Amino acid sequence: MENKKLLKRYFAIILLIILVVIVGILLYYEKNYKKTTSQENVVNNKSSDAKLSIKENILLYDGMEIKIGLGIQDVSEMKIGADSNKKYNTTYYNYENGKYEGSSQGTFGEEIYEGFSVVQNVKKIAMTQQYKAIPREYKEIYELPKELQDMSDYSSVNIHQIDLDGDGKTENLLCYTVNHKKGQIGDGEPKASSGIILLDCNYKKIEDLVTLENGFWANQKQEENKVFLSLNDVDYIDVDNDAIMEIIIKIPTYEGTKISIVKYEKGKVKGEINYQASLLP
Repeated sequence: MENKKLLKRYFAIILLIILVVIVGILLYYEKNYKKTTSQENVVNNKSSDAKLSIKENILLYDGMEIKIGLGIQDVSEMKIGADSNKKYNTTYYNYENGKYEGSSQGTFGEEIYEGFSVVQNVKKIAMTQQYKAIPREYKEIYELPKELQDMSDYSSVNIHQIDLDGDGKTENLLCYTVNHKKGQIGDGEPKASSGIILLDCNYKKIEDLVTLENGFWANQKQEENKVFLSLNDVDYIDVDNDAIMEIIIKIPTYEGTKISIVKYEKGKVKGEINYQASLLP
C-alpha cells in the first residue's frame, strides 16, 4: 500500500516537471515570436518612413523648389499665399560647393515680383529632410590627363572627379569651352561654345550631358553676350536618399532657370542626355 502511494507521488512529480517544461517552452517561443515580429515592424516602419520622408522632402535650388526626379525642368519663383508661407517657412539643411553647410530657418514671403517669392536664408541647395546627402566628395583635377591630350586645343578644360554610385570607381565630369574673339582664328567670326561630358575612371566618354553650341545670348555676337557652361553650375548630391549621388546642372537659357538632374548607376546614365542648350528667345 505504501509503495503504491510513493509511486503515485513519483508520477505526479514527473508530470509536474513535464508540465513546467512545456509551459517554459511555450513562454520562450511566445517571447521570441513577439520580439521578431516587433523587429520586423520596426524595419517596415523605418522603410515606410524613409519613403514618406523623401516624398515630403522639399528640395531647393537658389531658393526655388525643384522636383525630386530625373530629367530637365524649369525652375521659378513660388507664388505667395497662406499655404506656401506655411510650407516654405521651415528648417532647411544646406549644401554648397560639395559640402554640408549646416541648418537654417528659411524665410519665404518677401515679394520678388508680382506676388512671387523665393526662400531666403538658405544656401545654393537646401532640403527639409536631414540625411547624408553628400556621402562622397569631389575633387578638382588641375592638369589635363594624358588620356585627354587631344583636348589641349580647347580654350579651357575643367574636370571634377567623384565616385557617383559608390562602387569604388571614380567618374569624371568634364567641361570644355571654345572661346575666340572676332578676327582671332579661322573665318574671323567670334566663337563661344561649351559642353559637359561624363567620363569613366579611365577618361573614356560615357555620355554627353549638355552642349551649348551657340553661346551668344539672343545670338548677339559681342563679347559681353558670351555665356558658357561651367562646373561651377554643377552639383553632386543624393536627392532621394539611396546613397547614389545625382548630378544637378544649371543650364543657361534666354530667360529663367532650367535644371537637369541625371543619375549614373551600373554604367548607365538615367535622365536627359545630350541636351542641346539654347540662348535664343
